[in-house]
Amino acid sequence: MTGPVGRALLPAAQAAVLVVLLAGAWAAGSPDDLGRAGRALTVVCPGGTESPGPWPGSYYGLPLLGLLATATALCACTLRRIVLTTADDGPGLRQRARTVTAAWGFLVTTPLAGASLFMSVAMRSISCLDGPAHVLAWTLTALTPLAAISAVWCLTAMIPTRR
Repeated sequence: MTGPVGRALLPAAQAAVLVVLLAGAWAAGSPDDLGRAGRALTVVCPGGTESPGPWPGSYYGLPLLGLLATATALCACTLRRIVLTTADDGPGLRQRARTVTAAWGFLVTTPLAGASLFMSVAMRSISCLDGPAHVLAWTLTALTPLAAISAVWCLTAMIPTRR
């Protein structure tokens, strides 16, 4: 599928994953050693309590969700304006729409790579990590480079092409 809609499918799926990850991190987050909410993941293990961080809980997640919502709204408005104010359906329209869609994708994939990295590092540093959490930690580890590659792909898609 080509065009802005086709190019937005992967970033849209990644945006959904980011929202789910941040919601889960928010729910699991706890205060850090200075009492700041949502900056650590506190787990009670047989050997004692562990609080690895940084953790993308409410302290980091709320600004990321605000960024995602703002970027989505601005990119949607920009795409609408491009379509409504461009008289032709030529390569100029496609290039502008591609650039805006790629910019939105970059704004989605970059926080996804960061959030998945910090979540995986924090989770893997817990000594008593059990089965499902262990699988989630390694899934997040695999997601990190995939999101980073997608961010680079979005960056390269923003470069104008000559035809």
